Amino acid sequence: MKKKKKNKHMKRILFTLQILLLAVVLQAQNLPNPMRPSRLVNDFSELFSNSERNMLEQKLRNYNDTTSTQIVIITVDSLLGYSSSDYAQRIAVKWGIGRKGKDNGVILLIKPQKANERGKIAISTGYGIEGNLTDALSTRIINKIIIPAFKQNKYYLGTDKATTTIMAVLSGQYKASKQKNPGGIIWKAILMLIMIVFVFKLNSKNNSYTMDGKRTSGSGGGFLLGMLLGGLMRGGSGSSGSNSGGFGGGGFGGFGGGDFGGGGASGSW
Repeated sequence: MKKKKKNKHMKRILFTLQILLLAVVLQAQNLPNPMRPSRLVNDFSELFSNSERNMLEQKLRNYNDTTSTQIVIITVDSLLGYSSSDYAQRIAVKWGIGRKGKDNGVILLIKPQKANERGKIAISTGYGIEGNLTDALSTRIINKIIIPAFKQNKYYLGTDKATTTIMAVLSGQYKASKQKNPGGIIWKAILMLIMIVFVFKLNSKNNSYTMDGKRTSGSGGGFLLGMLLGGLMRGGSGSSGSNSGGFGGGGFGGFGGGDFGGGGASGSW
């Protein structure tokens, strides 16, 4: 009797999990597919005029053809209950933005203001360019370039300037002022201090004694300290080099299966 109740309980759990999985799949299916023919400006909400859309498309295609990095603009009327960052990530994975193995895609997602809803913006970056287009730089682009223009309903101007800045960042021509972010340095100093204390304690525990009673210490703690400090000092650095060739032919041939790792930033107005 108990076995039957247990089996019944397990069936209910499995049924519930299947319903939840189905709900997730159905919600994912509601995400839009790329426009056809393939393009880098997917203006689902018709935010731009035809001429503005064409100018942005040509600009991003030229950049794609010369560097292989895909900057994709997506405008939507609804985020389907997702946050703007989550929506951008899901679109990035579904579409495979960027080149496979290089993961050099960038999404600029825009949900315009609608009725009483606030406008939403997100920048999402592929694994291969997170080291250059950092979260801090993405935040700066959103707050200093995009939102001020969007507040004046200058959507093309804000988008055009943002993509130009992203290209400059990826080519190493634009960098945020380091002195404006002292918090990162303070936290690094705190982490270094904690690591030093931790390693000294570890080293004291690893101390041993020889047969004649003399104390000797191993070098494991020092080695570990070197590894930790080296990794910390390298933290936040990265390279993404430009790769020529792209899709060739002067046109956009579709997305190449790039992968995204959650980097980027979001904002609203």
